[in-house]
Amino acid sequence: EGLYDSQYIAAHVDGFEALKDKIADFTPEAMGPVCGIDAETLRDVARLYAKSGKSIIFWGMGVSQHVHGTDNVRCLIAMALTTGHIGRPGTGLHPLRGQNNVQGASDAGLIPQVFPDYRSVEDPAILAEFEDAWGRTLDPQRGLTVVEIMDDILAGGIEAMYVMGENPAMSDPDQHHARKALTSLQHLVVQDIFLTETAWHADVILPATAHAEKLGTFTNTNRQVQIGRPCVPAPGEARPDLDLIIELANRVGLDWDYSGVPEVYEEMRTHMRSLEHISWQRLERDGTVTYPADDDHAPGNEILFGQSFPTSDGRARIVPTDLVPPAELPDAEFPLVLTTGRMLEHWHTGAMTRRATVLDAIEPEPVVSMHPKEIRKAGLEVGQQVRVETRRGTITLTLRADRDVSTGMLFIPFCFHEAPANFLTNPQLDPFGKIPEFKYCAARIAPAMLEAAE
Repeated sequence: EGLYDSQYIAAHVDGFEALKDKIADFTPEAMGPVCGIDAETLRDVARLYAKSGKSIIFWGMGVSQHVHGTDNVRCLIAMALTTGHIGRPGTGLHPLRGQNNVQGASDAGLIPQVFPDYRSVEDPAILAEFEDAWGRTLDPQRGLTVVEIMDDILAGGIEAMYVMGENPAMSDPDQHHARKALTSLQHLVVQDIFLTETAWHADVILPATAHAEKLGTFTNTNRQVQIGRPCVPAPGEARPDLDLIIELANRVGLDWDYSGVPEVYEEMRTHMRSLEHISWQRLERDGTVTYPADDDHAPGNEILFGQSFPTSDGRARIVPTDLVPPAELPDAEFPLVLTTGRMLEHWHTGAMTRRATVLDAIEPEPVVSMHPKEIRKAGLEVGQQVRVETRRGTITLTLRADRDVSTGMLFIPFCFHEAPANFLTNPQLDPFGKIPEFKYCAARIAPAMLEAAE
């Protein structure tokens, strides 16, 4: 309907013709029943977004936590590309990361199929570069993601694991499966600031320092590289992550002689174009710099993709998608949809916030939230103990009414070790991003069975 920015598409984008062929199948009338939104509202919102002078899309991790999660994001990218809402101030796409340095960790190569700066491990030229830099042969095969690691342990592949600042015994889906994998390891090392549920499975625990106790950098989703300095002493025998890693490396004969974080950061800069013109000295002077920066003194570029994209020909590529159903749909046996997430007072698996007495006093017990109409329909009462069950397990929680939870759905925070939500979730993966379907599985709810009095 002429809503898209044809000039921008012609100059920057490939794949629009294929997308137009797909769009013909997804009219507002066809998508209304799928979305639960009437066709006219869908049409009005689409036009409002496309015709606005500036539009920006924000989304959280839940968008990608489906078996079609990558396609969800591809659709958002296609919307921005076809309307020209990218490469200009006040427009674009902005995924809201779930933790304060996810962007920095990803930039540094902590994704199993890429080296730093998202350079493929399967590219022979890139592989050779890092082999020369690190003086050793490197594996050209993509690595495993977290759920794939658990599967490989139980298949007899991985025998030992070193876990830093992660709590898979609470955060992985289908916890019975994940915890069985952790207990099957011949050797597990956990490096963390608290004795987490994962650390209970460990053979060796290395006490690390928290962010306020060590030197380093954080990179947020705005691409701001920020220096963090220690402001309180480390407690007890806790040591910075880097010190623990260096000592471990030297005990196995690697003879590392790093003087500290600044030297490691400068080595990273030699293989990360994103950090060009952002030296450690500059961070010490400025505190924070946005990448990419054009020279050693210019401010970083706040806007990306105004002229080109980081592809071989500089053009973006639209990837049309199909409608893919969830891996597990509600049925007569499990008629509700379970989704999980965080709550305001407790962050992620609760390893830190459940130990904060004020926060834990506000939200002290596991709860399941349900729309008031659904509670009445099920013959339940707010505040009673209920049992939530999926095909993977059962947990008992307190029932809470919440009008923000859609009818036909249950919401459970995954921070409570007393009733781990991930005992219930489905470990099926998105085939592209390898992210589990945390946000959708079939469930049922019933009053908790009272234990017989002795």
